[in-house]
Amino acid sequence: MGHSLLCMMGFFLLSTVICGNAEVPNKPTVTLQPSWTLIYSGEINSGDRVTVRCEIQGSEGAQWTYEWRRGQSNIHETSSEYRINSVTESDGGGYSCRGTRSSSWTEWSDSTPLKVIVPNKPTVTLQPSWTQIYTL
Repeated sequence: MGHSLLCMMGFFLLSTVICGNAEVPNKPTVTLQPSWTLIYSGEINSGDRVTVRCEIQGSEGAQWTYEWRRGQSNIHETSSEYRINSVTESDGGGYSCRGTRSSSWTEWSDSTPLKVIVPNKPTVTLQPSWTQIYTL
């Protein structure tokens, strides 16, 4: 029994060294496209289109499945890009991602903020404030 336990522990340690964390790639990075959104600290106007991209350095060609979050809420998207065709105020928040494959995964990326700017609506004011307007 002692040899079996020792053998099992040795196998576990060996498999951890060979298959363990050495294969886990770098922490992913979230970027925004178009890239000018970064110039304005992640600000974009409502109605505009934006692509949120997850990049894992050093893993080109690897088959990853991606997990996305906005704040603490999961987003149902598994590709490396999350596209929003017409941004609304509710799309604003901090976006983060991680990659998974087989039985390994990366850590979560740092959060990248997306701030949606809702332009002011124009108002019309009648001067003087007559209730009726006559045309000639």
